[in-house]
Amino acid sequence: MKKIFSRRIWLLACVLILTFTPSTWASPILVMGDESPPYMGESLPNKGFLPTLFFTAMARQGIQIQTNIVPWARAIQAVQSGQSQVILGLYFTQERSTYLAFSQPITFIETVLFSLKSRQIQYQSLIDLQPYKIGVVRGSSYGKDFDNADFISKYQVANESQNIDMLIWGRLDLFAGSIDVLWHMIGIQAPTSKHKIETLKPALSSRALHIGFSKLSPGFNNLLIKFNRGLASMTKDGSLEKLGKEHGVAINLKD
Repeated sequence: MKKIFSRRIWLLACVLILTFTPSTWASPILVMGDESPPYMGESLPNKGFLPTLFFTAMARQGIQIQTNIVPWARAIQAVQSGQSQVILGLYFTQERSTYLAFSQPITFIETVLFSLKSRQIQYQSLIDLQPYKIGVVRGSSYGKDFDNADFISKYQVANESQNIDMLIWGRLDLFAGSIDVLWHMIGIQAPTSKHKIETLKPALSSRALHIGFSKLSPGFNNLLIKFNRGLASMTKDGSLEKLGKEHGVAINLKD
């Protein structure tokens, strides 16, 4: 009886070891994110900073990846359902923490409001934004206070490109977004209108950018540990900062 029990314990241990070793990812893991240059984009070298960072960090751990660029709401849905193991480049929220485990910070990013200079809009607190129609991307977060401000008129769109067009056409008063991502996109999408646009102060938020790991993915915690290990290695040897410069991303690890 004792021998049978010991054999069962041994078999169980073998199953657990096989479950949480790199063989769990014999095939490339599926990684998703949205079109948000210079962080991510189909036309960017190696699809941008975040896919290159993730590929490099995981390659150091012997893990291969497959990257898909999709609308943000679809990327969120994919990690919520477990269809995708990883989502690139997002901010922490309590709601997201129910289905995602977050990596160590990659960099800190300011989220701001964009408007036409001709409108001469100014604000000091969120309550001052009540008269305005503000564009936001469906499924995105802009900081806890702004996200929870139900007195603000928020117009949801599928992507940042729509916000830029609607602001220029006068269909929005303002839109919210990452300061570096949106200036990059405006320069490409609307170069002749760039001088007409400004960012407002104060910033809505300054937050850490993370990689998210779906809690529905088997062995997600082990995958998270491996990425954090690779990220720490890149930070220590200077390759993270170097990679940022190559892709036009300023690495800021201080909030």
